[in-house]
Amino acid sequence: MTSFGAIIWNYRLDPASFKEMVSLTPEKIDHLAASVSQHHVVLSTCNRVEIYFTTSDDSPHVDMAGGIYLSGLDAVSHLFRVASGLESMSLGEHEILAQIKSSYEKYSKMNRTDKLISLIFRKAISTGKMARENTNISRGKTSIPVIALDLAAGIKSIPESCVLVIGMGQMAETFIRYLVKTPPRKLTIAGRNSNLGEELARRYDGVYVGTDRLPEAVNQSDIIIAATSSKSILINPGDISKSGLQVFIDISNPVNIDQGVRYIPEKVVIDLNTVEGIASRNRESKMSEIPKVETIIDESLATFSKKLMEFQAEEFITRSYSYAEEIARSEVDRLLEEISKGRNPDDVRLKMVNSLVKKLLGQYATSLRDAALSHDSEKMKIISSAFLNDGTNS
Repeated sequence: MTSFGAIIWNYRLDPASFKEMVSLTPEKIDHLAASVSQHHVVLSTCNRVEIYFTTSDDSPHVDMAGGIYLSGLDAVSHLFRVASGLESMSLGEHEILAQIKSSYEKYSKMNRTDKLISLIFRKAISTGKMARENTNISRGKTSIPVIALDLAAGIKSIPESCVLVIGMGQMAETFIRYLVKTPPRKLTIAGRNSNLGEELARRYDGVYVGTDRLPEAVNQSDIIIAATSSKSILINPGDISKSGLQVFIDISNPVNIDQGVRYIPEKVVIDLNTVEGIASRNRESKMSEIPKVETIIDESLATFSKKLMEFQAEEFITRSYSYAEEIARSEVDRLLEEISKGRNPDDVRLKMVNSLVKKLLGQYATSLRDAALSHDSEKMKIISSAFLNDGTNS
């Protein structure tokens, strides 16, 4: 029977193993997910790497060093909590819900999802929306980009600034979406993929530059935002020659801006630790909303668990019919072959019936005997009631 599972690495778990996971390329993470199951969705952000999957294997074969494995309703519950913003660094953030939806759609287009994954992810997205609509969990400034940009705006006016965004992933685009609400004087997007970079620049009325021109772009900008998956430092103190006030935002993990930049006069660095501190204070102010969101999640799980059981029952029925039909076809073919050889039809028919009964009911008879030997009366009742009719329903 198909089951749902999740393997999770996030900012709350072992820092060393999480840092190792977020440093992997998207291709390597996808390869890891594919080694777990053909059907999967990867949710990868600066604060988490999570592989959600379906499998008929109770023990997924993957190196989970530093991560945790959840199965069944535990995995479903975790996804619901993530979608509702309860597992985010910034409690109640909006971006995680969009990221879940984007990841699901991405893997659906790649034909990596199945009916069960689709069922669970759609319910998770609707639960996340419900939590935000019926509680104040997302009130105020909740997301990492919003908090970081709010800090930057208090130092340097965004509309009067030239802003450089380094990166073209989900988090970088989230920064860009917020930036264009109060457009900077000039927006520059830097990255390695020219096709993607130029497309983003067209969409948000910006300019694209390759990473080979990064020092030049840094020295032409007032606010510099690093949001990439790069494992190396992209901006060193020696790259900076511009005088005057500059604000550097680095929410990459690992960091992309060398720590030495903060010691240059008139250079301000806002890093993930700074943002996390504010997010932590925001979390404290919204602690009273957590039980309300958890009630919504519990109610969603209660109704969804019934739907999940119905889904699994239908899957079992479908597989059982297919199994029975395959055996029946095989036995009919054998019957026809025996008759064609001149065997007595009545003898062949009786032989076929006996063979069918043994093949269809043999495994249940074995399970019934095992239950009897282990004195499991409840299991015996369940197996018996599935195949025996005492006449009361006639």
